[in-house]
Amino acid sequence: FQGSDKPMTIDEAISVAMARGFGVRTARSLQEKTHQRVQEAKGSIGPRVTLGGTYLQFDQPTSAGDPPKVVVPRTEKSVNATASLPLDISGNLGLAIHAAKSAEDASELAVQSAKNDLRRDVRKAFYRVLQSKELLDVAIASKTGADLRLANTKAQFEAGSLAKVDVLRADVQATQAESDRLAAANALDISKKSFNNQLALPVETPVDLAPVADRSSLAPTDDARLFEAAQRLRPDLDALRATAVALHAVTRAEERGLQPSLNLSSVVSRQIDPLSGTRPSLTTTALTLTWPIFDSGVTRARVKQDRQDEEALRIQTEQLALGISLEVRQATTNLANAAARLETAKRQVELAEEAFRLAGVRRDAGEGILLEVLDAQTDLTRARTQFVTTRYDYLAAYADLQRAIGVDDVGAALKAVAGVTR
Repeated sequence: FQGSDKPMTIDEAISVAMARGFGVRTARSLQEKTHQRVQEAKGSIGPRVTLGGTYLQFDQPTSAGDPPKVVVPRTEKSVNATASLPLDISGNLGLAIHAAKSAEDASELAVQSAKNDLRRDVRKAFYRVLQSKELLDVAIASKTGADLRLANTKAQFEAGSLAKVDVLRADVQATQAESDRLAAANALDISKKSFNNQLALPVETPVDLAPVADRSSLAPTDDARLFEAAQRLRPDLDALRATAVALHAVTRAEERGLQPSLNLSSVVSRQIDPLSGTRPSLTTTALTLTWPIFDSGVTRARVKQDRQDEEALRIQTEQLALGISLEVRQATTNLANAAARLETAKRQVELAEEAFRLAGVRRDAGEGILLEVLDAQTDLTRARTQFVTTRYDYLAAYADLQRAIGVDDVGAALKAVAGVTR
């Protein structure tokens, strides 16, 4: 998206992060690795062909008979080809393929989980940039007003209509406003660098973001369905379930560790420069049965280890399921609190604007004092700051809820769960 003259939208930011994000790229690499393990498992059940050659040199040829006849030459050269095919009579090779496929499913879900986390992180970084920009606008407006009042106050002081203490008060407010503006500008710079880091872009990349729509009307209230939706849709929970299938297949394969295995092989060997009267080539076919009767308890120990791995995964899955419920509860609570604070902040801004207007009217009419105007300006700046902060707190809480559910469209997820329930 670099080089575009249009502000970046939040959807475009997410698209860039999906292509460049470190967590997603790492998960994709692991997914490809598990895919190749599936190919490896499939290859273990197929035929194999090997080629080989032998060169032997003795100290002298071996002769026999009368008259003597060479039966073993001083040098022997041969080539051979071996073809083998394992026969999966115990089913272990099939179980290995099943385990690898389940692990691949888990890795694919891990990619979806990484994307789910990244979408939340990008949204919140996006919101922080917009929040910092709006807070800087508030600080600049406050600084502009403070500078104007300071100039007017100085003029009135020089005209003899105001005391020096009024000038000092206006100067302190202007100084504080400049300090707030500088802090807001630094916060905006840091938020832009953090945003670029989320997108895996150089931190100095210019950032121009489009505003986002108001989501204050999207707060869901049906906690029970939210919990159910999260349990059904969270990819990291599904990844653990797929891993459990893979581990169970591994355990079953270990349980069959003492069962027999069968291998079919054929070897074609050809002599180079054979002696006259000898066979130049030889073909042998073998059917080999291997049955491990006793392994001193190694197989039993491995099976017990695998069962403990399954138990640990069950515990991890249960822990994650409970954690997801807590995440949903925290997100909905934060969303409700932010919605309430947002409504209050809106009214506080309206009140502060009216109070500031009236303080100016009273001051211009000679009925008020400068201190009332300065206090009203401070209250207005505080109210506007609180409104901006609360608005983006709400958006961040909604992003947390989207991540907790595992999907972007929370409303559609609730409808889908309701349809399944009915």
